[in-house]
Amino acid sequence: MAETASNSTDARTPLVLIVDDNPGNLQVLGSVLSGAEIDVAIATGGREALASVEEALPDLILLDLMMPGLDGLQVCRALKESERTCDVPVMFLTARHETDDVLQGFQAGAVDYVCKPFNAPELLARVRTHLELRLVKQRQREIIRELERAQADLKKKYDIICSDLALAKKIQGRMFPDDIDSIIGYAFDIRYLPVEDVGGDYFDICRLNNGVVRIMLADATGHGIQAALITMLIKSEYEKLKEIIRKPSEVLELLNNVFLRTYRTMGILFTGTILDIHPGRDRLAYSSAGQTPALLLHENRIEPLGETGRMIGVLEGERYRTVEHDLSAATRMLLYSDGLYEQFNAKGEMFGDERMIAYIDSIRTQPTGAIIDRLLAEVMRFRGTSERITRNDDITVIGVSPR
Repeated sequence: MAETASNSTDARTPLVLIVDDNPGNLQVLGSVLSGAEIDVAIATGGREALASVEEALPDLILLDLMMPGLDGLQVCRALKESERTCDVPVMFLTARHETDDVLQGFQAGAVDYVCKPFNAPELLARVRTHLELRLVKQRQREIIRELERAQADLKKKYDIICSDLALAKKIQGRMFPDDIDSIIGYAFDIRYLPVEDVGGDYFDICRLNNGVVRIMLADATGHGIQAALITMLIKSEYEKLKEIIRKPSEVLELLNNVFLRTYRTMGILFTGTILDIHPGRDRLAYSSAGQTPALLLHENRIEPLGETGRMIGVLEGERYRTVEHDLSAATRMLLYSDGLYEQFNAKGEMFGDERMIAYIDSIRTQPTGAIIDRLLAEVMRFRGTSERITRNDDITVIGVSPR
């Protein structure tokens, strides 16, 4: 049994308790097992056997059936009723070989039944087998306990993550403007759909001191907690600039330089648009960093505004252009992150901006909020509902309508 002992978790020699009221049987069995590197304990009766297992728990019990006082069946039942000893395998070793005797032995909880006179090599083989099985069961229980501990630890960590996510969601929710209804002259329809509880899109809408309505939309690379943390940095830096820098392009240039100088090691990249609507509703000025700035919804057509520079975080000293554009009193606008059209179906096809613009054009006469809702439904219909398909990016859509 040396190999079994070396493979056990504690590398100890297995212990077998022999219970027999015949001293000759005890001597023979003890000799067979000891020669196989198995430790042996002996008991000459049932009560002595029960007392012995209380002192030292064996790995296997060889139990005689016929003994004075407590017989083998009574001892086996008592062992199986005890929580401490119920898992210890019991082998009956007896001269009684009738079928009823064998059945009673197994019904009492024995794992094996060997009749006397026994064959020593066969008996030893059976003993080894049951010791191996017990070792396997012990290892299984250890693995189960380790898995239960690991599961409990994961549950604690998961609860912490859920709590942190709930707080992050609450914090991010407070990042977005909540007073846009007070901006006179315009109505805003906003849909914000993060892939996870928090996302990497950020937007701000405010009226500057000079009366200009300024809209900022940014889309950090990635999504989830990491991207959400980046949006907090974007908001922090943007808030320092939005009221004091007049030209949208200069705001983007300063943001680009700040992120490259201050957060260079973090490798932050994001696209962004700043769009200013000037009083009188006749003019807008915008600048875009790697992002389609907006769609202008005229009465008879849709007009996409073009990009004016690469995304922020690529090259320090990047120059952006501010583009001015005439507006009519009836012109509406849609600003959106690229997650709106970069959605894929089961075939790997992307919805795409061309398909998006064509669909918007087909419903452009509807109210702005209805256009956004129908467009989102069309994107989701294109994407499909298969479990293999997941929404791969955050979606933000901002509709601007003159009142």
